[in-house]
Amino acid sequence: MLRRALLTACCALLVLPSFGQSLETRLARFVADHPDHMLRLPPAVSADFSQQDDGATILGRWAYGPCLATAVQGSTAYFGNGGYFVAADVSDPNTPVELGRLELPSYVADIALDGSIAFVAAYGGGLRILDVANPAQPMEISNLATPGLTISVAAQGDTVLVADFNNVYALDVSDPAQPVVRSSFRGEEGIPVSVAIRSPFAFVADYAGIRVFDLTDWENPVELGFYESEAFPIDLALDGDLAIVSEPPAGVRILDLSNPRIPRRRGLLPLGSILGVGIEGTTGYVASGNRSLYVLDLADPINPVEAQRATLPGFVQAITPQNGMVFAASTHGGFQVLDATDPLNPQVLGSLPTTGTIDAIAVEGAWAYLGESGGLRVIDVSLPDQPKEVAFYPASQVRGVTLADNRAYLAFNGGLIVLDMTTPQAPQELSVLDYNGIGADIALDGSLLFLADLFRNVQVVDVEDPQNPQRIGGVRPPDSANDIALGNDHAYIALDRSGVQIVDVSAPTQPLEVGALISDGARGVALAGTTLYVADLFAGLVVMDVTNPADPFIQKRLPLPGGTNDVTLADGLAHVASQEGGLRLVDIPDAESAQEVGFAFAGNDVRDVAVQNRTAYLAGGNAGLYIARVDVAGTGTATEDLITPSLLLESAYPNPFSTQTTLRVTLPHASPVQAEVFDALGRRVRTLHRGFQAAGTHELSWDGHDDAGIRVPSGRYFVRFSTPKRSSTTSVLLLPRD
Repeated sequence: MLRRALLTACCALLVLPSFGQSLETRLARFVADHPDHMLRLPPAVSADFSQQDDGATILGRWAYGPCLATAVQGSTAYFGNGGYFVAADVSDPNTPVELGRLELPSYVADIALDGSIAFVAAYGGGLRILDVANPAQPMEISNLATPGLTISVAAQGDTVLVADFNNVYALDVSDPAQPVVRSSFRGEEGIPVSVAIRSPFAFVADYAGIRVFDLTDWENPVELGFYESEAFPIDLALDGDLAIVSEPPAGVRILDLSNPRIPRRRGLLPLGSILGVGIEGTTGYVASGNRSLYVLDLADPINPVEAQRATLPGFVQAITPQNGMVFAASTHGGFQVLDATDPLNPQVLGSLPTTGTIDAIAVEGAWAYLGESGGLRVIDVSLPDQPKEVAFYPASQVRGVTLADNRAYLAFNGGLIVLDMTTPQAPQELSVLDYNGIGADIALDGSLLFLADLFRNVQVVDVEDPQNPQRIGGVRPPDSANDIALGNDHAYIALDRSGVQIVDVSAPTQPLEVGALISDGARGVALAGTTLYVADLFAGLVVMDVTNPADPFIQKRLPLPGGTNDVTLADGLAHVASQEGGLRLVDIPDAESAQEVGFAFAGNDVRDVAVQNRTAYLAGGNAGLYIARVDVAGTGTATEDLITPSLLLESAYPNPFSTQTTLRVTLPHASPVQAEVFDALGRRVRTLHRGFQAAGTHELSWDGHDDAGIRVPSGRYFVRFSTPKRSSTTSVLLLPRD
């Protein structure tokens, strides 16, 4: 069965395209129309996870993540916890007990059992073959790399089937220590995502439908039959002659496989966004994207009946029924055990928690802050080879994390959260700014925060008072905003399908689009001077000249393997998070000479990267946190000095004020400085300073008067400090005189 987070609860939004288009075109359109889905076409270049790291060395890993797969044998259950393969004793289903675990190179996408051997589809880590004779000490005895990403596995006797998005591979595992590939096969439209076996037949779900192959001569598989789906099958389960198939958004389909040459359609239950399915006898179990478990009576396959449903704490991806019990793998709810002996009243008996998907990361000092599907996790990375969790703040899908002044700003499903992180082990909530959106990323400039939103919004928020953030402006991009970079009074917004939008934010209450540049799928942006680096899902690293924001142009496209998700600049290098290629290091002496100089394999699900002291911290999606030492140096000028603020603007005090407020700015280097006051419409009302300043801390005051010495009206004003490299803005509130 399919054991990975191909679809999220958003599957309910799926709209089927025309069937006159090819499957690849239909899938590409589906992905484009639903940017929040985790479903992605396989990259044109698959990662070679057999290669050795070069230029970077993985130091440590915090391998926790969501539960996407489960399998049961007797009183022992096996499931995935991100990159961990976990064995648990379920003899008492009310209190399952973990027995042992084994760290794998990427996350556990599927599990098949045969006696004392476990076959694990480890996504970017290929097929891992484990000895589980002693569940307390599972041991790897062999592994097999596949060209694509290993997502589904099925086993029967000496035959194992493995699907990797490209092909299905038939393996001879009569000697598990030396698996042999006997053949590979696929349907006409390909993209196999789920496999099942009932010797001598292989059943393959491949987005177009269900294909049946005869493996009698397993070196020459023959396609016997095909069921063409009207949706996108993503999971199937077999018992005898019945098959149950999840087909979002249509629901669940029942097939009669008594004649494998002619799979026959039976009933269809329109249950919406179905993810995982299971079957035992004439009872079907279906996990829905709305956190429901449906129990189906299949005694009459033509007229299946929904017997009952139960609400589960999370999105169930995989279901294994056994002897009246149901074992579920859930992205948010972890490993769950349900009593289904009474199909009309299934009950959750016990569970073991797992972690969520790691989407974002920020690092400061000895602490890494991980934004995940369940909240914010604080990891002690003082010992990079032994990272450990020290705190957790629950929230809904944290996709962006930014740190400043002992505070953490979180972009989450619903808006903005501000936390006091003075004590990292004990986050304290300061405020929550709710709005109808899905926060994707955050950029901070002084007291102004720019919040990118998957619902086609970029919010400008004044966080001068972190306990009472105020939305003061915004811009509506033509597409979902994934990332944002600030500099030179402009915001550079990475858009999901449209490229980069450039917005003049010199008047924060009235941001104005001034330029744009089309690219295939911008995921991350980083700015060094007037050069913008764009992580493009399909094009790799794109280098743009934004000297004139109204007329940007592309200087170079550097293809990188696997689809890029994020980019961070440090030490003359672009550190690129590759969706299927781990960490890629690009030397950037200048745009035309940019070239890859190093890489480190990191689980094939990397979504975000942060860099500190030549150490890269990678948000590994479903596979947890990776920490890598960067062993190569860049030869260019894109260093920390250029990409971190060249000045530190502190809060004004007092604020609000009626007669005078004082602002403090710290310059790390001597530099020309300009300090100006603007009203809410972006009009300059006062120049406080213009001239050269030595390195160090300086104070400037404003008494509420303009350049002509006239008292300005009460209201909100913005003070902007600028150097040739950077500008920073804070807001002040002028009150009426007493």
